[in-house]
Amino acid sequence: MLGSYLVPRGYGVYNSYASDVIQIDNYMLFVPYLLFSLTIFYILSYDYIKKSNEIKYSEKKNKQTNYIVFGLYIISLFLGFPVAVQLGFLIIFLSNLDKGEKTQKLFFYIIMLVLSVKFYSFDKRNIIVVLFLIVFFETIKSYKSIRISVKNVLILSFTSILFLFLIITASINRGYGSFEDKSFKNTLTNSIEYIQSDFFIDAITDNLELNYNYGATFVALDYVDKGIIEYQYGLTLIKPLFIPIPRTIFPDKPLSFMNLYTKEYEYSEWIKGAALPVIFPVELYGNFFYLGLFVLFLFYRVLNEMYMVIVKDSNRINFKFFVSVFFVITHLFFIRGGGIDLYVLYFLFAIPTYFISKMVIRKV
Repeated sequence: MLGSYLVPRGYGVYNSYASDVIQIDNYMLFVPYLLFSLTIFYILSYDYIKKSNEIKYSEKKNKQTNYIVFGLYIISLFLGFPVAVQLGFLIIFLSNLDKGEKTQKLFFYIIMLVLSVKFYSFDKRNIIVVLFLIVFFETIKSYKSIRISVKNVLILSFTSILFLFLIITASINRGYGSFEDKSFKNTLTNSIEYIQSDFFIDAITDNLELNYNYGATFVALDYVDKGIIEYQYGLTLIKPLFIPIPRTIFPDKPLSFMNLYTKEYEYSEWIKGAALPVIFPVELYGNFFYLGLFVLFLFYRVLNEMYMVIVKDSNRINFKFFVSVFFVITHLFFIRGGGIDLYVLYFLFAIPTYFISKMVIRKV
């Protein structure tokens, strides 16, 4: 909704999509499709939350906090390991974090968020995922039922404010606002000055990626509708099967939908190897038209089944639990347009972290 207001009116530092979205003339076809995709998500989520509220939970026992696994997470940050590796260590660490030690938990959460802002300022999605991971485990570890209450509304409000603060801080570290002193002690004053500046609305439109996500979504849909991008009939979805095969050996290896879109929208970037992400519902539209909604339903159904595994098995940190948490958390990357091949690669990178962490925990 914000994107539909801000983008056509030219808000944003990089507002190249403003003129593109104005020229699209088939919103009556695209908007219902996107609304249906959101409806599927909300209906399934509500249904599974009701199911999870009916589960009888045993009293959760405190687990021994494992500092070595947290150390492995920090080492992976400084050595620049793939984000999937870092998330793998965090999942195991948070799974074993003693829920009774509130001061200790708060200490680790602050460290995690500070490190996220420092190391992930180039990619806000990573910061979001770490914050989501913390909130997710706090919810699971103290789970009774998900319901509307004053406490939950306050927690949601605080989390939203914290999310915006982290995004603004990361943006300032990346150069927005042109602040000379970006040290930690000036974080709050810089953020206040940034919010009060004349360019804040333009900047926050970019910081939250409203300009890009709104623009790329409708331009990509328009390209498919006009035949600029042909229907793929599932080719982009089976691309992970071809990951081990170099394109030099198999030139007809399927392209991801991101590549198809980038090639048509910004060929100069595509030729350099860059790819512009497009949200998953749009990729499904580019494969199956409105029938893509059925595939989206199956995807969310599987994801919600994984959520049920997490809720039921939160006392048993086994591989099934790890896989479920990892896919539920990283679907934020995928749904935003990372591509199914990247989704699979993330998981493959994370697998060793589970076994390394389990070996460390057994020896402690």
